[in-house]
Amino acid sequence: MAETSSTQFVVQHPFDTESIGDCILRACDGTEFKPSRAVLSLASPIFRDMFAMPPVADQGKTEIKLPVIPVEEDAETLQALLQMLYPIDPPPIASFSLAQKLVTACDKYFVSNSKLRLHLRDALNDDNFMTEDPLACYSVLWKLGWEPEAIKASRYTHTLELTESSVAKRLVEQSGDIEPLLQLWRMRDSRDGALDGLLSLVKVGSYVVCPQRSHAALSINLNDYGQRRAGLKEKLKLPYPDPYDVEDLLGFQLLPRANTCETCREGREARLQAIRAMVGVALEAYPQGIPGLLQQTPAANLPRSSPFNVMSSQSSTATNYIVKAPFDESSIGDCFLKSSDGASFKASRAILSIASPFFRDMFALPQPDSDTSHATPDLPTIPVEEDAEILQTLLTMLYPLDPPVIKSYEVATKLVRACDKYLISPLRLKSCLRDMLAPEAFDRDPLGAYALTWRLGLEEEAKTASRYTHKLNLRDPPVKRKIINQSGSFEALLALCDMRLQRWEQLHRIAKAVNLSGNMGCADHSHYKNASTSRSFEDSEASARRSLLEPYPEESCRVERIESFFGWTAGTGNKDCANCWMKRNLALRQNVSRLLEELKTYPQTILGIVQE
Repeated sequence: MAETSSTQFVVQHPFDTESIGDCILRACDGTEFKPSRAVLSLASPIFRDMFAMPPVADQGKTEIKLPVIPVEEDAETLQALLQMLYPIDPPPIASFSLAQKLVTACDKYFVSNSKLRLHLRDALNDDNFMTEDPLACYSVLWKLGWEPEAIKASRYTHTLELTESSVAKRLVEQSGDIEPLLQLWRMRDSRDGALDGLLSLVKVGSYVVCPQRSHAALSINLNDYGQRRAGLKEKLKLPYPDPYDVEDLLGFQLLPRANTCETCREGREARLQAIRAMVGVALEAYPQGIPGLLQQTPAANLPRSSPFNVMSSQSSTATNYIVKAPFDESSIGDCFLKSSDGASFKASRAILSIASPFFRDMFALPQPDSDTSHATPDLPTIPVEEDAEILQTLLTMLYPLDPPVIKSYEVATKLVRACDKYLISPLRLKSCLRDMLAPEAFDRDPLGAYALTWRLGLEEEAKTASRYTHKLNLRDPPVKRKIINQSGSFEALLALCDMRLQRWEQLHRIAKAVNLSGNMGCADHSHYKNASTSRSFEDSEASARRSLLEPYPEESCRVERIESFFGWTAGTGNKDCANCWMKRNLALRQNVSRLLEELKTYPQTILGIVQE
């Protein structure tokens, strides 16, 4: 149930007055939240030390009142912070301002940087946020020590005037360091120095592309060098410049632009495409972002003074599994969860009840006598089916601690089953599994990745993961069993089999899409002597089948790779004739275009997840 305070802010459950919290946090605008001291103590050494102090005696009054703690954060920030710490759905980060306030609050209360990264990485890596306030976004990411995100954010700072004192002062204040400013200055100097190299890619010259002598040769005309340099510098302020309109980018004209002759038009486009390719390669080496952060531990990554960052408090059960704090016998829990292999974990009923309706209903029932053989017979012992490793990972995920490190898709699948059984929100699980659901991880275990995304109901991720399964032998019984068991659905296997059948049926169409045979010579009949090597259609189809096993075969659809894609070797005409080479490259580009067009309709992924 939500509650509306005098400030008209809606306090969400489980922080409203009807919640089971045992303290009051009062925001700067007067809104009151009722959280659990156990959760706050586990998440923040500041709150842990605060609650460890003896309460002030209130003589003459027998009424028990909850302690009220005023904080500097506003209601929106405080609610989002509590949602981050509690085992509930993560908070929606709708603005960069809120993300920035959360970073400040976590730094103030010594909340783990890993927990912050778990919930704010997507928000602070958002292109819209970086466009909205690139300086603040870059400063915050530098302060947090998040290198890939800080490098990306630096791409959006090209329009800032770093020489203005207000900009430089704000950057140093928000990042807490002068080094991010120096890095941007070094990047600016490198960018200015590299402009001349980009402009030198185009030179004045003429090119004969048509055998008809009445048709003018192509010629390159350059604008004033100063104007070209200034224009290029301005266009490269975009975070991701596009080299397609290469004439406008580098300030030149390839004339004539209009011609009714198809050979002339194709020759002009081939010349532009060659320049685009050179510019694309040069832009990859052009300084677009800072090289990286300093090799030092940022303040946000320093270990907090929390007893749960070290393994000084551990207990070993009969299974020899080491139960780590805060789940060992010396912890502040009020029940025991006994794993299937006999390890006992001391957990907080309040946290379990907030995270799981299953446990909430269980603890609401009259409790039977506990296991008297246990060292502390006062606490109830609840046997569960999960083993010690899965149970420890599940509890770590629910507690306001650093997120667990999940190393395999098998463990991830077991966690999904546990969350399904205990009715734990899948959004929290998806946050912890974000790295395993990224395309970069699919190549390591394509079968496990596909089964996991299917089980979680993540359709787009499942489609992407299915791209990496093309090399799997779906007839192999262990492969089929693993897909069915880990995905929890026979439909997951059927979807892959259907995709495989569709790919097989349409392979013939792909193999016929290109024609690399025939003469590659120019209009001079004496150059018709070096045609393409001939191979059978079956060999070409087999080579295409192997190329199509890659998750993204489009990346092989380039002029320099299309021959190996189909196992052909295109002819060269007369190797000493520039027009022969130009015609050969033009023919290869046309084939690349046809292949890319065919691949748009070629089955590369499953059609979708079947809702059972």
